[in-house]
Amino acid sequence: MNRIARSAALALSIVLAVGCFAKAGQVVITVWSHDATLTANAGLPVVLNEVIPAFERLHPDIKVQWEHLGREEMRERMVVATAGGAGPDIIIDG
Repeated sequence: MNRIARSAALALSIVLAVGCFAKAGQVVITVWSHDATLTANAGLPVVLNEVIPAFERLHPDIKVQWEHLGREEMRERMVVATAGGAGPDIIIDG
């Protein structure tokens, strides 16, 4: 998937996740990623430095907290999060 399509998909995922929250005030959306393709194609810096800041400027009441994890760390955290019921809002694992 090219960079523009991936960025659009990420933005859409964030918007959809925001729709699940009906809180007043600042909303924090947590994203865990382990995406070798995104990293290999240099898409991660674009997402972190351009896409997310642009999204946050358009939606000042929403903060995106992005955590890029190694494969093993992602697996371990997913097991713990699933058991504890406290996982991220969005997971990107590809």
